[in-house]
Amino acid sequence: MMQHLNVLCRTSDICACYFALLLQSAAGWGMLVAVLAMWYAAGVEVWRLGIFRDMSAKGEGGSTGGSGIISGNSSSSSAPGLHEYGPAVVPLNIMWQAPAYILIGASEVLASIAQLEFFYDQV
Repeated sequence: MMQHLNVLCRTSDICACYFALLLQSAAGWGMLVAVLAMWYAAGVEVWRLGIFRDMSAKGEGGSTGGSGIISGNSSSSSAPGLHEYGPAVVPLNIMWQAPAYILIGASEVLASIAQLEFFYDQV
């Protein structure tokens, strides 16, 4: 990458300015990718909560095998009003969260490496 920068700019002032612009754009892209990851994660959570509410409204859901708080069995519930939590398991695959984690990883790479390069350049 540094050879590419040396070909594009001949003087040290232009090169330093161009390199700083590259670092700032990498950090900016990292922040943008983080925002996209959060939007995606929020969308998956809204979808999951919609499934949860639909299942609760239909009375579907399984038992956790323990207390009646989640299973809907009010006879074994110790606290009043907590027996209608809803289903124990929402049928949504955990792999729907994988793209958000991949995007967060990519944003960390872009932003953190640009930040470290900037700090080393300042020393």
